[in-house]
Amino acid sequence: MLVGSSRFQLGIEPDILANAIDRPVANLAISASLPFTVLEDLANDSEFEGWVLCDIGAFRKDEDDPTAAAASLPQSYVSYFHTRTSVSDLEIGAREFFQERFAFLQPPFSPHTRLMRLGVPTGFGQKITSNRFSPYDFAHSPDIESARLHWERTFREALVPVSDDQVLRFAEKLSAWAQRIQARGGNVIFLRMVSSYGVRVVEDAVSPRAQWDLFASHVAGIAIHYEDVPSLRNFQAMDGSHLDANDARVFSRELGRLLVERDAFRAVPR
Repeated sequence: MLVGSSRFQLGIEPDILANAIDRPVANLAISASLPFTVLEDLANDSEFEGWVLCDIGAFRKDEDDPTAAAASLPQSYVSYFHTRTSVSDLEIGAREFFQERFAFLQPPFSPHTRLMRLGVPTGFGQKITSNRFSPYDFAHSPDIESARLHWERTFREALVPVSDDQVLRFAEKLSAWAQRIQARGGNVIFLRMVSSYGVRVVEDAVSPRAQWDLFASHVAGIAIHYEDVPSLRNFQAMDGSHLDANDARVFSRELGRLLVERDAFRAVPR
């Protein structure tokens, strides 16, 4: 189960990850949001028995605020899931039926994917495939520098320094959710995704690497920072915050190999 922000939605191709780990992958990443509402809901769902890959970015004050803008969108998704009607389930089932049977609707065979892999410009703007992967062709972006400046300004305005005590409280809260999932035989893998250029400068100033290390040493589950992994550390977020689609496919395969090598799907003793 993938829970995260646009960094997961643009940066991890679920089908490639699933092939690498030999497990099905459901993509619950939501752009412009924090993943913790969804993680909490999975932790409280007694029927969920599985593993969660959770997106962790720079630590920020609104992570503890359920009324924050970054929490409102995932809350609407969670609320819809729990109040959906039988008609909604039928519509989803019909869509999945056709997606599974027509090759051109599947992400690896879509015209958009095939053109990108050939290096052909495919236009710009967000696209979402049937597995909720959102491939973006940054390699042909007409003004990548403007995109980098946009995201740098966005993060500079959004991020506020937090104390080490808040990081520890955050780790304690996430640990409680992770332990509920572990009690049902699963686990939570917390992943610090790639950021680059001005975005990374802002993140490091607001939330230094030492705070990640503090979080990783106290949180239940598995914590992975991409910079600590030789096969992942050289990736660049071309707009500062997101991977290009072709890089995302390679990143997904290497991430899957890493999780298998680390035996990340071994059941946690109850």
